[in-house]
Amino acid sequence: MKDKFEDIFKQKFDGFEVNPPQKVFQRISADKTMQPQPALKQVWIISGILITAIVVSGIIFLNPSQPTPNNQQTKSIVKESKQDESNTLVKKHKQTQQPSIKQNKAKATSNHISTNNLAQKNFKEYLFAGKDTFICNNKFSLAATTNLKSFQGQWICGNKNAIILSPKSKQTLVQFTKKGTYLLIYSGFYNQSFIADTITIMVMGLPPANRFTDTSIYGLKFELPKTKNIKWSAYKNINKITEGKKVYRFESTSYQTAQAIREFTSGTCTFTDTVLFRFNQPTDFSDFTYQVNDAFCHQKGKIITDFRGNYICFLDGKSVKDPKIIFAEPGKHTLTVQDKNGCKKDFPVTIGKIGKILPNFSLFSLNNNANTPIYFHNQTTIDAIDFNEYENINFFWDFGDGKTSKESDPEHTYKKSGTYEITLTVVYGDSCQEKTQKQIIIKPNSDLQSPNVFSPNGDGKNDIFFVQAKDLVEFKGEIFSSKSGEKVFEWTDPNKGWDGKINGNDDAPEGIYYFVLKGKGKDGKLFIKKSNLYLKR
Repeated sequence: MKDKFEDIFKQKFDGFEVNPPQKVFQRISADKTMQPQPALKQVWIISGILITAIVVSGIIFLNPSQPTPNNQQTKSIVKESKQDESNTLVKKHKQTQQPSIKQNKAKATSNHISTNNLAQKNFKEYLFAGKDTFICNNKFSLAATTNLKSFQGQWICGNKNAIILSPKSKQTLVQFTKKGTYLLIYSGFYNQSFIADTITIMVMGLPPANRFTDTSIYGLKFELPKTKNIKWSAYKNINKITEGKKVYRFESTSYQTAQAIREFTSGTCTFTDTVLFRFNQPTDFSDFTYQVNDAFCHQKGKIITDFRGNYICFLDGKSVKDPKIIFAEPGKHTLTVQDKNGCKKDFPVTIGKIGKILPNFSLFSLNNNANTPIYFHNQTTIDAIDFNEYENINFFWDFGDGKTSKESDPEHTYKKSGTYEITLTVVYGDSCQEKTQKQIIIKPNSDLQSPNVFSPNGDGKNDIFFVQAKDLVEFKGEIFSSKSGEKVFEWTDPNKGWDGKINGNDDAPEGIYYFVLKGKGKDGKLFIKKSNLYLKR
């Protein structure tokens, strides 16, 4: 079964040559622009194998919708006649890019070429993809020729490093991204016959991606780094070019325009280029002066120049808008000045930072207890110098209990125990500002105090007997009559007191009473106070 299928396939592509004819090599030998290498004949053998593979897959490649034949399909193909098989192939391509059968017959008649003639003759009589060649370039113009007026072909190449700009045009451009040997195929269908031709292009080397730019030199000597595939040689007005281990050294005898030859080697190809070097007398820039103002606090520093319009200024390689006043961050910079001829000179610039605030403080207290004064000592420095040496400096203290101060060394008393965060903000000048924070723990300082007289007469003054309790966790107060010894009032909230009534009912008469106060502080202190109390009406 397999042999019968191969017989039909051979009849279909009868006349197609796997190996190039001898006359192709004769044409190559006669071409002055190309001398065939021994390796090129091996390329033809590889090309023949590739063409065979392409021809075998031609029907599937040009008919993606046609499935690979199985055993049953192979049997049906064997039974079909040669003419039926051709008609079937024409029908398969009718809906895509192939003309109709009637159009094919008409064109075949007008061209005096039939399908049978194509099958019996060499395809190269009808299609020629071009002469095999080698190039020292990254581009090549493809130009296929054919005497079949209605033939529509397409260029293909299996190597991704070859980019065909217009694959469906007979004449187009192919670009190469790497050296190597490339096989390009121009193929298509004419009536019921598939025809193809190939061209082999050997890319021996690629030109440099970028041309060396003509350069202005200031002085009579300069150097260029040495690379493996580049060679320099003197041409005009250059005294000599010396090749060192890592550099090429150029020397000129005078300030003039000179030329050198640059040779770039890629593979077996050498590309030459003539480069202009303009040797100019260097400018000393002695008339260019500048001064540096350090950066203040969070602002930028300034470079003030005597720019008169004769120079172009750059800071760290970037052009500046206003060469007279150049703003820059603190640190090291390079100020570059260039004259109208392109001569440059670099000036190292260092911008310092002034107004650097380091806020700091310490505090002092006898015991850090509530209701005990805390003394703050301001230790702020500006540029490592004590703040007292500066003017136009302000302080703002936030003690964390709702109280503030603008003094440089304040005093503050916390009424209650607890943890507080103290913030010191230092403002220097108009915009320089820094702050620091510290925590302070205020310990309880319990206390219990009481007056010895009150007047509950309703005048709004001293109408209630209050005690002064601080940081207590327990409290009890009792009032007794000094005459009878009877308890007339009792309370447990230190924030409340006695209003002068007997057990909250009748007014107690004016006279001497006796009280007992008991309490326990947060700090563990115990209080017992006993004393006389005079009630005045």
